[in-house]
Amino acid sequence: MNDLSPEKLEALLNGPALAPPAGVIPQFDNPPSHRTASIAIPTACLIVSTTLVAMRLYTSIRIIRQVDIADYSVFLGWAIFIGEIVCAFLAVKHAPGVHQWNVRLGDLGPFLYYFHVASVLYGICMFFVKFSILIQYIKIFMPIKKPRALYWTTIFIIAVNFIHYFIGRFIEIFSCYPIAKAWDPLITEGSCIDIKALISASASISAASDIIILILPQVVIWRLNLSRKEKAGISIIFLIAIFACVSSTICIFYSVVLQRQSDDTYYTWFTGLWTLLEMAAGFAVACLPVAKAFVKNLSKAGGFSSIASSTRKVTSQSILPSYRRNSRYELESQSSAPATNLNHGKPLFKVHGVTDLTSLRDSNSVRNHRMNNPEVPIEQVFGGSPLSAKSPLDSL
Repeated sequence: MNDLSPEKLEALLNGPALAPPAGVIPQFDNPPSHRTASIAIPTACLIVSTTLVAMRLYTSIRIIRQVDIADYSVFLGWAIFIGEIVCAFLAVKHAPGVHQWNVRLGDLGPFLYYFHVASVLYGICMFFVKFSILIQYIKIFMPIKKPRALYWTTIFIIAVNFIHYFIGRFIEIFSCYPIAKAWDPLITEGSCIDIKALISASASISAASDIIILILPQVVIWRLNLSRKEKAGISIIFLIAIFACVSSTICIFYSVVLQRQSDDTYYTWFTGLWTLLEMAAGFAVACLPVAKAFVKNLSKAGGFSSIASSTRKVTSQSILPSYRRNSRYELESQSSAPATNLNHGKPLFKVHGVTDLTSLRDSNSVRNHRMNNPEVPIEQVFGGSPLSAKSPLDSL
C-alpha cells in the first residue's frame, strides 16, 4: 500500500470494505443496522453484572464477614468485563451490526481492533468467572474433598479452563505477524494463522465447559438428604447456567458462519453480543448463591424498619383521625347492644383490608366504649380479633 498516492489511498479508505453482492449498492450513510440492540444489550449486561457483583461483595464483606478467593476472582472478572463493554461500545461506533459492504474500509480497521481486544478480554474474564463458580462448588459441596472423584474432576476442569483461556488468548494475541495485521486491512506483508478457526474452536471448548458447570452441581444436589422441594430450590440457583450454555452454543453457530463468510463486521457483531450474554449469565451463577443471605439481611435492615415506622405513623396521623370522626357515633350507638351482635362479628376498622387493633387501642372512641360498657371485651367490638394480634404493618 506504500506505493499508492495520497489520492488513491483516500479513495480506497472511503470505499467499501467488502465488494457488495451483485446488484447491491453500498450505503455508507445511515445503512441498515442493529444500533439499538448494540446499545441496549451491552448496557443491560453491564447493569445486571454490576448489580450482582455488588450484591455478592456486600454480602461477603458486611453480612458473612468472610471474603475468599471466589470473591476476589469474580471481582477481577467484573473489572475485565468493564473493559469488554467499553470495547463493545467503541466497536459499534464503526459498524453496529452492519454488512461489511456498507462499511468504509477506513472504519474496518478500528472495528476489527476493538473486536480483537474484546476477544482477548473475553477469555480472561470468563476464566475468572468460571474459577469463582468452581471454587464455590468445592466450598459448598465438597468442603472435605469428598466425594473425591467429583472433587478432582472440578480441579481438572479448573486446570483445563486455565490452559484454554490463557494459552488461547496468548495464541490469539500473536496470531499474526506483524501483530497489527490482525486488524489493519492495509498491511499486506506478513502472515496470520486462521483466526476464524481459532474463534470456532475456542467457542466450542467454552460451550463444553459451560455444560459441565451446569451439570456438576446437579449431580451433588439430587443426592443430598433433603426434601424434593429443598433440592429443587437449590438446583434452580445453579440452573441459571442454562443461559450461559445457550449463549455459548449460539456463539458456536455464528463462529461457524463467520468462518464460511467474508462479511466479518456483520457476523462478528452477533458473536460478540452473545458472548456478552454468556458472561452476564456467568456472573449470575457466580453471585446468586449468596442471594438468600443478602435478602434475609435486607429484610432486617434499618431501611425496612424505617419504612414500617413511617407507614404506621402515616396511618395513625392521617387515617385514624378520619376514622375517629366517622365512627364515633357508630361506636357510641352500639354501646348498649349485646357484644355478640356488634357489627355481626365484622371488624369496624379496616385499611385496605388490614385490621389494625394496635393503632386503635388508645383512641378516644375505644376509651368511651370501655367507660360505657366495661363488661364487653374490646376484642369483640373489632370482630373478635385479639388485641395481642400482630399488625400486618409490623411485618414490613
